[in-house]
Amino acid sequence: MKLTVFSLDSRERVRRILNLEAPDRIAVEELGGSVWPTTMDRWRAEGLPAGVELRDYFKYDTIVVNCDTSPRYEPFVLEDTEEWIVSSDGWGNLLKRWKGARWGGTPSLIKPSIRSLDDFKEQVEPFLDAGDSRRLISPRYPFRGDLEKGIKNLQKRYFVIGWLGMEPFEIVREMVGTTQICLDFIRNPDALSYMFNKLADYLVECGKSLADAGVDAGFFWGDMCYNKGPFFSPARYRKLLLPTHKKIFSVFRKRGLPLIYHICGDFRPLLPDLIEAGVSALQPLEAKAGIDVRELKQEYGGKLAFWGNVDVRAMSGSLEDIKREVISKLSAGEGGGYIVGSDHSIPPTVPLKNYEYMVELARKHGQYMG
Repeated sequence: MKLTVFSLDSRERVRRILNLEAPDRIAVEELGGSVWPTTMDRWRAEGLPAGVELRDYFKYDTIVVNCDTSPRYEPFVLEDTEEWIVSSDGWGNLLKRWKGARWGGTPSLIKPSIRSLDDFKEQVEPFLDAGDSRRLISPRYPFRGDLEKGIKNLQKRYFVIGWLGMEPFEIVREMVGTTQICLDFIRNPDALSYMFNKLADYLVECGKSLADAGVDAGFFWGDMCYNKGPFFSPARYRKLLLPTHKKIFSVFRKRGLPLIYHICGDFRPLLPDLIEAGVSALQPLEAKAGIDVRELKQEYGGKLAFWGNVDVRAMSGSLEDIKREVISKLSAGEGGGYIVGSDHSIPPTVPLKNYEYMVELARKHGQYMG
């Protein structure tokens, strides 16, 4: 019997992968801002054409519709030196960033926007209005028809992801800091529960509006873990966060749309609960935290899709290092359920030729027949 190679467009390819169906080939993708600006500087110097977007250069399959779900406080710069910049963000946090990393680095929270539940009620809750017609995600957005038409046009070339930013845990963590939110799980769970639920109600309305506008999937991030495991026990997750996640994620799942969840660190103790919450794909699968997509695929491949897990330490090494890393991970793509990408973000230690080789290997050895 003769096997025929079939070819899908990007939208159908990613749809099949995220729905655990066999695609024509593996997809290679860096979701959102995974490539640091300092890396882009290096790649431009190494021959990446000026003015060409990575999406076009590497023929990625997805694109995001990015929505600002913050209270939209106007940012300002408090201090600007040769090395550092101290500025506020749309949530009212005061952040310190190292200029050497530009926005590719992780900022330090030097002054949280809220210190109590009363602060949340006064400074955040009044502005959680998905009906605000100035917001892209508002059903009353005056240019709604243009948004819907734009999504349809993008779908001719890409799988379109509705990027809704942070889920409730990550929002509160960003506003109070990691140490404080971990303490609050034990000392002040009622206040956390109040904030998580108010944020969830708001994000449900945001998600409904974006899903109704026609996107192909929803996306949230919440860095609930570090390299040794979750910041809290699975029992505390089930009590305080699982109900809100179910509420938010079901907006997309009830419409038959995938829900992609970005979670850093070692999330394995939370996996059964994340599946119950409605997550359909996990990203970016940090190899540095001991995550191996082959093991995840073997245990959870019938329930979840996976995205990422190519170790950037290997990408920063020799071509042989890259070959071993990429070829070893491609088995997770058999039958669908895996998209190749970095295991978090790509620092400037990765030369352009190394990343080009990674993409070439994945596309060459990730071809499927049907």
